[in-house]
Amino acid sequence: MKKTTIEINGKPFIYNDEIEDITYENSSEISVQDARNILDITKRLFKECNIFFFIAFGTLLGAVREHGLIKGDEDVDVFIFNEDKLRQSLPYLYEHGLYVCRIYPGLLYSFRNGNKSYIDVYILKRNVHGIWKYWCVNFGEKYYPLRFLSHFEEIEFLGGYYNAPTNPERILEIWYGKSWRTPIKGHGLWESEVHSHYWWRTKGKFKYESIKNKLKKIIKNVLGKKSG
Repeated sequence: MKKTTIEINGKPFIYNDEIEDITYENSSEISVQDARNILDITKRLFKECNIFFFIAFGTLLGAVREHGLIKGDEDVDVFIFNEDKLRQSLPYLYEHGLYVCRIYPGLLYSFRNGNKSYIDVYILKRNVHGIWKYWCVNFGEKYYPLRFLSHFEEIEFLGGYYNAPTNPERILEIWYGKSWRTPIKGHGLWESEVHSHYWWRTKGKFKYESIKNKLKKIIKNVLGKKSG
């Protein structure tokens, strides 16, 4: 753990930075009570800061499939839309018992409330780039259909009610595959996203750069011959 200082509204804000310490290997299973406590304090303080969150990833999977926590899960996952408001609220949250402990700007903020458990707050962005901006959102550095993450409703989870995507089965199938209803050991890999962007991110961009460089060489050779 280290002390990190960032500037918020022109003032220094110091927090205990665990960005190098939080890993699957050194995290322990979160209890139902700890999960309920951190969700409750997050809901209360975020409401005071006018921030709305929605449960996601393993937490949403547990809520829909298990009607509770997934066995072995080590944290709570939620997402929000307004990163600027969250960042500006960090001092207030810290003063009232929700301590930021990890920050990946534009992607993820993690918080603790005084014990070993933590909550991951992901940033969902609608200002995506390229052709995908017309039907996608950027979430966790991947692109997903906007229609699955634009309508929400309250669902019951661990004795409380929290916002979640409407018809969550649709986004869970994208995140965890068609077999998402079947529990697996360990951490599931959620590589799926909009197919066109997945191709672009893994292969297309490389092919584009390769073709562009070849064309540059061809044009350079042609112009060199003409000038000679």
